[in-house]
Amino acid sequence: MLDPITAIATATAAFNGVKKLVAAGRELEDCMGQMAQWYTAISDLGEAERNVKNPPLFKRLTSKKSVEQEALEIFAHRRKVQAQEKELREIILFAYGKDAWTELIGLRRRIRLEREKAIYAQKRKREDTFWTVITIIILTFLCYGFYATLSFVVNEMRPQTTEEPDK
Repeated sequence: MLDPITAIATATAAFNGVKKLVAAGRELEDCMGQMAQWYTAISDLGEAERNVKNPPLFKRLTSKKSVEQEALEIFAHRRKVQAQEKELREIILFAYGKDAWTELIGLRRRIRLEREKAIYAQKRKREDTFWTVITIIILTFLCYGFYATLSFVVNEMRPQTTEEPDK
């Protein structure tokens, strides 16, 4: 999965490739690789946006971006993607007609669901496992620190006996 900046850059490059190929008179079939890259990058961008909305605790604490900055970036990315998708739609409608666009949308929806289940769910599981382990380690150190402090206080509060050993 790509970060949002790389995903939008990849999508834009793929989109520009499709436009150049179509403008050069190439058949739409010749552009399918570029379109596939575009859709993959858009899918990665969507997942990156979901991660921005629900980041891990560590990222929330260390993020250098303001909420407003993240919101503006997401807004700009969405608008750019919408404009690109509109142009791709027009290209497909011109080349194949409305039925082809409807079929493509259905295939895209199905593939997105499959990808969500396979790739992104696995990634989320790995991240959740990582943060669970980190949390357990931190809690272990905190519990040990509490135990050590409590033991020290209890030992210091015990009355000191200065009896001499029997001879």
